[in-house]
Amino acid sequence: MSKEQSRKWYAFVPNLFTSGNMVCGILGVYFALNNRIGLAVWLMFFSAFFDFFDGFIARLLKVTSEMGKQLDSLSDLISFGLLPGALVFITMMNSMSGSINNGNPAFMQWVYMLTPIFIPVFSAFRLARFNIDKRQVNEFIGLPTPANALFFAALCLSMSTGNVNFIQKFGHPLVLAILTIIFSFLLVSNLRLFSLKFKTFSLKENMIRYIFLAGSAILIILFSISGLALVIVFYIMLSLLKNLFKK
Repeated sequence: MSKEQSRKWYAFVPNLFTSGNMVCGILGVYFALNNRIGLAVWLMFFSAFFDFFDGFIARLLKVTSEMGKQLDSLSDLISFGLLPGALVFITMMNSMSGSINNGNPAFMQWVYMLTPIFIPVFSAFRLARFNIDKRQVNEFIGLPTPANALFFAALCLSMSTGNVNFIQKFGHPLVLAILTIIFSFLLVSNLRLFSLKFKTFSLKENMIRYIFLAGSAILIILFSISGLALVIVFYIMLSLLKNLFKK
């Protein structure tokens, strides 16, 4: 922070929103581990709200700082790394609750229960790389942590409610473990994904963004909460197609 910025009495406001992100993430982890999945997911959404507005307000007030940038990443690690990991863990525990013998999990059950650790660990690497990578201005390299968190939040919430039949097929611990590993590696991959920043509203320049927004709306209308998980899959597929046609 420059000397000029430090004299501004309102310089603390963006960090206040960042702290809101962190608080919601911590509370979300607590409720997730206590099997309150719905409440934990809502707290993740509130974290995303604070995460969006802290940067927006910092730019609006012209009080951006290096400390705010680091605080933002630390908050994101809790809200979009540790929290989705906790959601996957409790979902796995729920799916295995009837098969664990006298509180003594079998070897593979231990493997399943340890797999969610991949999410916060790889999220930490993703956030650290984002902070030092100057290429990620108009696009992302690797799956953004909020997108990864949204995928697992929607998946776990759908399985806890059971409103959509097809989503129950993902409830097996092995399937959840495989998805966790795949998406964790996507976090630190070199896959280029388009951003949703609109520099203009030109149809030609933003065709892929308009296709994504329209497709996302359709998926959410058709599949409700489960549609949010499909939106992330749709986002990855569109980015792969964009990279293919670009080559």
